[in-house]
Amino acid sequence: MRNLYILLCVLAISLVSGQTSINFEKSDFSTILEKAEKENKLVFLDAFASWCGPCILMEKNVFTDPEVYTYYNQHFINARIDMEKGEGRELAKKYGVNTYPSYLFLNGKGEVVLRGYGYLKEEQFVRLGQDALIQVGGIELKKRFMEGEEDPEFLKQAFGIFIKSDPLFAKQIAERYFSKFTLKELDKLEVAMLLNSVKSATDSNYAKFISLKQNLLEHIPAEALDKLQRQYQINGAIDSALNLETGKWDKDLFLENTKELLTTKQAKELWQEVGLNFFGLTKNFKEYEALALEVMEEERLLEPQLTTQILYTFAENIENKESFRAALDYGIKVHSGHSTPELSYLIAKLYHKLGNRKLALKYATESVALTKEKGADATIPEKLLKEITQ
Repeated sequence: MRNLYILLCVLAISLVSGQTSINFEKSDFSTILEKAEKENKLVFLDAFASWCGPCILMEKNVFTDPEVYTYYNQHFINARIDMEKGEGRELAKKYGVNTYPSYLFLNGKGEVVLRGYGYLKEEQFVRLGQDALIQVGGIELKKRFMEGEEDPEFLKQAFGIFIKSDPLFAKQIAERYFSKFTLKELDKLEVAMLLNSVKSATDSNYAKFISLKQNLLEHIPAEALDKLQRQYQINGAIDSALNLETGKWDKDLFLENTKELLTTKQAKELWQEVGLNFFGLTKNFKEYEALALEVMEEERLLEPQLTTQILYTFAENIENKESFRAALDYGIKVHSGHSTPELSYLIAKLYHKLGNRKLALKYATESVALTKEKGADATIPEKLLKEITQ
């Protein structure tokens, strides 16, 4: 019944307004910003390119959906600008637009409130607009928090606003809440706040988690809570072994701290995966290369995402051709069981660096095809394909 009511409301609005799509302004961008400032609304900017397939599909299938255009016409000043023509070129530079379609939600001063990317279904696209408005509402809350606000109801409200849009900030809110108040019982929102404020046994609220564990059992099954505590302890062992300032990762300390939590095999595999992420983050590519070669030599069947990370890091930061060949051999094994456009692209790039034009061409062509099958922007693999054929 509720869905029927919404449909009738949307139909009534569209009949009255005569709209069949999002109403995009025809003015120049500065005039659009002035209008947004005057009406106290956000600008929704559809940053597109004429050759972009998903952009065309959004215009055809999503912008014409009654629920979509009713929501966007009511809440935003809408603009649709080709980023490769006219003032679009300068806007692309200003806002760092290099993926199409990109969706920018801007205030009247031209400041970005929220971004979105790619082809989105109707309900996803409406949710993106809702998130932009929530983000605006959160600006004042964030200001009050930064000024030291400690009112418990305010902190609960702010947590509810930011838990989806900015989970790291929501963690800060929850940490303040539990540092200021002594609780014997927790409601559902407080359970969510506590669990969100603890990521590892080294977090300030871990002791609070332990002290309130009996109360948490009223909301969470004992088995799930024990698994959560174990994960906090594992994360704590990782945190204790990492030093971002020095770029050091103490393997022996990590293995010692996890011997009661993980099997020897589990601890080694986790050490390898965390180590790869850590050495990549700290740009210690010598250690990264050595660890990645160790992982590949053991022929661990890594998931495509981690294999893609290894191949990307090798293609961008490693110069040793023997290491290239090892990465290629491993990448092809993973690719044979689970091909992705990203893996195809990186295999092509590595072959290109090794001077194997035939195989580089094969995988670059495959990457372009797989990318287009997904309805995604194929500019990057097409650029590599062009480089190979020149």
